Formats: sequence, structure tokens, C-alpha cells
Amino acid sequence: METHDHAMFAGINSSLYTILSGIRPTEPGYREIAVEPRVPGSLDQVSASQETVRGRVASSWQKTGSTLRLTVTIPANSRAVIRVPLTHQDDRVQAPAEARKTQAAGQAVSYRVGSGTWTFTVQAR
Repeated sequence: METHDHAMFAGINSSLYTILSGIRPTEPGYREIAVEPRVPGSLDQVSASQETVRGRVASSWQKTGSTLRLTVTIPANSRAVIRVPLTHQDDRVQAPAEARKTQAAGQAVSYRVGSGTWTFTVQAR
């Protein structure tokens, strides 16, 4: 009997792109992607990518002083909802003009985007 319950299928690598960089599919084949990075106080930057059937999905963020810069790459023929994390509810988010703001609630602001590379900058107040 063979088992597929191995640590290599649920290890730290998976946590890097699903939790810290926040990449996860919401439709089969990565047609729709959610990017919701978690930014712990103990880290200054994270960068991760995932090869999919549609191409590379990447998410990276970097904290510098009171600024957070989040860059996300979505492959062709895919779309995404990006939840930009906030430290405080009154933080200011600078988003690309083509990103459609869909929700601002609590500790994040959500944007709907298509394929391409998207950069969001959060300035803490």
C-alpha cells in the first residue's frame, strides 16, 4: 500500500506561499486567485511564487519604516482578488489606477485585478 501523507506535501514551503505571501487558487486551474499575505511584525520581507498551468503567480512584500510595498504577478488568462493588509484602519493605500477597489474592511483593502504585475504601497499614518 502506498500513502500520500508525507511531510513534504504539507511542509514549510507550502506555508510560505499560502500564508506569508498569501497565494491560493479560488477556481480550478488558477483561473481565479486570491492573494492575501500575512505580514507578521517579526519579518521585514517575503517573496514567493508558484508555477501553475497558466503561468507563474508571485507575491512579495517588503516593510521599510512605516511603508509596506506589495507586488503581485498574475498570469495570463487569470484574475485575482488582492487583499492589501493594513496595520491601522486609517492607513493610506496607493494602488494602480486599473485595480478596482471592491472592499475596505478592518485590516485589509481588497482589489480586483487581471493578469499582469501589480504594486500596492501602504503608508501607515
